Amino acid sequence: MGLEYRCFGDGDEVFVLENGIGRSMYEWYPIAKELSKSGKVVLYHRAGYGKSDCSEKTRTADQIAQELRELLCELHILKPVILAGYEFGGLCAQQFARKYKEMVKSIILMDSMAMSDGKCTDGKTMNCYLQAEPDIGTCNIYAKKTQEELRTLLLKKERFPLPYLNEQEQKEYLDFLTSPSRYETMARETEALLEAWEKNREKQNADIQNNKKESMLYWIPVNVMVHDQELGREYLKRSGMSEEEADQTEKDWLQIQLAIASESHYGRLIYAENSGIDFKQDAFDLTLRVIRQEIARNPKEAISYCGINCYLCPVFLATVMADQKQKERLAKAYSNDNMTFSSEDICCDGCGTRRSSYNKMCAACQIKECAISKLSDLKNETCADCSHYPCTLHDTYTSKDGRELLDCLASKKML
Repeated sequence: MGLEYRCFGDGDEVFVLENGIGRSMYEWYPIAKELSKSGKVVLYHRAGYGKSDCSEKTRTADQIAQELRELLCELHILKPVILAGYEFGGLCAQQFARKYKEMVKSIILMDSMAMSDGKCTDGKTMNCYLQAEPDIGTCNIYAKKTQEELRTLLLKKERFPLPYLNEQEQKEYLDFLTSPSRYETMARETEALLEAWEKNREKQNADIQNNKKESMLYWIPVNVMVHDQELGREYLKRSGMSEEEADQTEKDWLQIQLAIASESHYGRLIYAENSGIDFKQDAFDLTLRVIRQEIARNPKEAISYCGINCYLCPVFLATVMADQKQKERLAKAYSNDNMTFSSEDICCDGCGTRRSSYNKMCAACQIKECAISKLSDLKNETCADCSHYPCTLHDTYTSKDGRELLDCLASKKML
C-alpha cells in the first residue's frame, strides 16, 4: 500500500509527526521546516487521506501503527525515531511505541486520545476534544459527494488557505480538504476509536491497572502536553456545556493526560499555558522546543533520589503550573497532627531539576540528606548510583514504583 509522505532535512535525528483525524500533514509544515535544521523530518498521510491509497482494513491505532512501520522501512529508517502525535495521532504514536519499542527514542503527545480514560471509560470526556468534524453521519454523506460539490460546500468552513504554503502546496491542500475519501476515512477512524472505547468500557479498572506494568511505554520517555485549562473550559462552554460541566470535564481531561504520562517511568506532563486545543498553532514555540529537547534530554533528569518521577508528582506539578488552588488542596491533604502545611509550603522544583532547592516538603527527607552526602553528581545521579544501594532507608521510605525503578537503574535495565 502506498502512503503519501514528505521528508524535510537530513541528519542523525529522525522526527515523525502524526496527525489528528481529518487533519493534513500540511498543517505540520512550519514545525517540520524548523525541525529540519536539527535532523530529518517525516510527514505523511495515513491511508485514505490525500494521495495515500485507501485501505479496506479497520482503521484502528494498531493497524495504523503497522502501516507506519512499513513506511519507515520503505524509507530505510532503521534507527529509533522521535515520534510526535496530536489528538488521535497521539493514540497512534502510543500504539506504535508499544508494538515497535526498538524503533522509538521518545514520544511527544499533544492532547492525546487514550484507550481508557479511567472514570469515563466510555470515552465521554475524550469525545469532547475529538476534533473530527463533521460527525460520522455527515462524513458519510460528504463521502458520497463529488470533489466539486465539496469545494462549493466546504471552503467557507475549512481553514483555507494556509498562509505558509506556496501555490502548488495550496492546490494540494485544497484537494486534500475536498476529497470524498477524506470524509470516508474520518468516519472509519472515528468509528474504530469509538468501538475501542466501548470495548475498554467493558473492562474492569483492576484489569487495566494489573496490565500497567506490562506496558511497552514503561521505559520510553513520554512527553504529554496538555492545553490551558482555562481556555479549555471556554471552548467547552462555547460548545454548549454548563460552567460546572466544563470545569469537571477539564479536571477529568487532565487526569487522562496524567495517566498516559504515568505509563512511563520517564513520563512528564507539560502544561501549555495560553494554548488552546490546537497546539500546532497556539503553542508553536513550546511544541518545537519540547520536540527538540528530546534530541539530547537525559530521561533520568527528573527522577528523584528515591525513584519518584518529578514530572508526575502533584507537588512538583502544582509548583511549575503555579496552581494556587491545587497548592491549597495539597496543603490540606498533607497536613496532620505532627506537621501542618500552608499553600506556600507546597513548593518543589524537584531533586532532578534544582538539586539545591530545599523546602518544608523535603526538610525531613532522610533519603535526600543521605544522597547529598554520598553522591558525586547530584544533578544526574539517583540512589541507584550509590555503592550502598539498596539500604534500609528504602525499605522504610521508598514507594513500590520508586523501588522498582531504582532496582532497574541499578542493574542497568533501562532504555
